Amino acid sequence: RRHIQQWEDGLRLDPGAPNIEWWYFDCLLDDGANLAVVFCTKDASRPHQPLEPVIEIDLDLPDGRRFMKYGRFKAAEFEASKDGCDVRIGKYRCAGDLHDYTITAAAEDLSAEVRLEAMTEPWRPETGHMVFGPEGQTIFAWTPFVPMGNVKATYRIGSEVHEAAGTGYHDHNWMNKGFSHLVDHWYWGRGQVGPYSFVTAYITAAKQYGYTTFPLYMLARDGKVIADDGTKVAFSRSGSQIDEHTGKPIPDAICFDYRDGDSRYV
Repeated sequence: RRHIQQWEDGLRLDPGAPNIEWWYFDCLLDDGANLAVVFCTKDASRPHQPLEPVIEIDLDLPDGRRFMKYGRFKAAEFEASKDGCDVRIGKYRCAGDLHDYTITAAAEDLSAEVRLEAMTEPWRPETGHMVFGPEGQTIFAWTPFVPMGNVKATYRIGSEVHEAAGTGYHDHNWMNKGFSHLVDHWYWGRGQVGPYSFVTAYITAAKQYGYTTFPLYMLARDGKVIADDGTKVAFSRSGSQIDEHTGKPIPDAICFDYRDGDSRYV
C-alpha cells in the first residue's frame, strides 16, 4: 500500500481479447479549454476483438465548440513496455516515470503535445484492483499515477494552433471483461482547492454482482496523501434526474464525507 513502482504504469495485460487497457490524460487549461487524450488497446465497446489500437482526443473550447475524435491504427502499429509507461501507437507516444510525462497524439484533424509534471505523489486504492466473480477471475483495475500535476500543452484543430498551461491528471485502467458487464454506473472526479487535491470515485457494480458499491477516495495536502481509506467515506447524492440516453440517475450534486477520528473532510 502506497508503495508504487514504475512498472505498474506499464502494460499489464495481453492486449488480445477479451482484455482492454488504456492510459488516460486530461488537462484543464488556463485558456478555458479542457483536453483529454487516451491511448487504448482497443475500442472499449469491442472487448472481444483482438488488438485494435485507438487514440482518442476530446476537446472542449471556451467558445462552445466540442470535439471527440478517434485515430484508429493497425495492431502492428502498437507497442508498449511492461517496465513503465511507454506506449507507442503509430508515430505517437505517451511516456513517463510516475513524475514527468510526455504525450504526443493525433486523431483525425486534432493533435496535441502535452508535458505533465506531477504535483501530487502517485496513488492507488489498495492494490488498485476491484475483483469480481466467485473465483475472483474477473478484474477491473484503476490507478491514478498523477492525481494532480502542472501541464504545458499545444493543441491543434486543423491549422488552428493553441498553446496553454494548466493542471493535469493521468490514470491507467485495465480489465479482462467488458466494462458494461461489470459496472452499472459510476461517478468520478478530480479537483484542487487551495493546498488540497483530490480524486474521488463511487462505482456501482452491475446487477449480476448485486449492485455492490466501491467508494474510492484520495485527498492530498501539499502533494502528500493524507486520507485514502474508502471504508471511512459516506457517499450521498442530492437531487436527481434520469439521463434520457442511458436511463442512469444523474444527481444535481454528490458528496464524499470522510471521517477518521477527529478529522473530517467533505
